[in-house]
Formats: sequence, structure tokens, C-alpha cells
Amino acid sequence: MVTECRYLLEEYLNTGDENEAIACLQRLNTPSFHPRFVRELIRLGLERGEDDYMKMITLLKRFMDISIVSQYSVGRGFQIVHGRKNDFKLDFPKIDELLPLYTSKARVLGLLPAETTAE
Repeated sequence: MVTECRYLLEEYLNTGDENEAIACLQRLNTPSFHPRFVRELIRLGLERGEDDYMKMITLLKRFMDISIVSQYSVGRGFQIVHGRKNDFKLDFPKIDELLPLYTSKARVLGLLPAETTAE
């Protein structure tokens, strides 16, 4: 499932086809996996940089707006990454700098409530 999520996100970044990304996530039909989808989105953003992260987080906002992904799943995905931040440091040395920035951007878009203390 992680592979499918990563492929969905990479395909979206390459094509910009939001409708296809929506259809792909709906076909996966695994709401219980959505927190891990969010985790993969953040990981890919750490890997590819802020511009791609912003494209993906905007897509995530769209998923939430049309009720494919819940705010709970988004919050849980961020909690997973924050909780495992030290595990990710080898792969993403700038995680201490980028993760608070990425979390803040998610809050600005309304993906996370302002009072979330996942950091």
C-alpha cells in the first residue's frame, strides 16, 4: 500500500492531474491507511523539497474538502512523522528545520487545527 501511495503522489507531481489522483485514492478504498498516506506525503516532501510539498499538501487539502481524507487522518499522519522524527534524521538531515515549516503550512491550509501540538 505504501508503494501505491508513493506512486500516486509521484504521478501527481509529474502530471498535475488532480482528478486522476482522486480516482486513484478512491480506488485504493482504504481509509484506515490514510494516516500512512499522509506520512508518505510528508516523507516525499522532505525528499523532494518545499515546492513539491506545497503541490502535494494542496492536493491533500482537496482530498479533505471532498471528504476522501478526514482531518483526523491528516492529524494522525503528522503525529506519526513527528513521533518518528529521530528515525527519519539519517534520510532527511533537514527534518528539524522543515517539519515545523511543513506543519505550519498544513495549519494555514486548515488541514490541522491551530491548537494541534504534534510538534
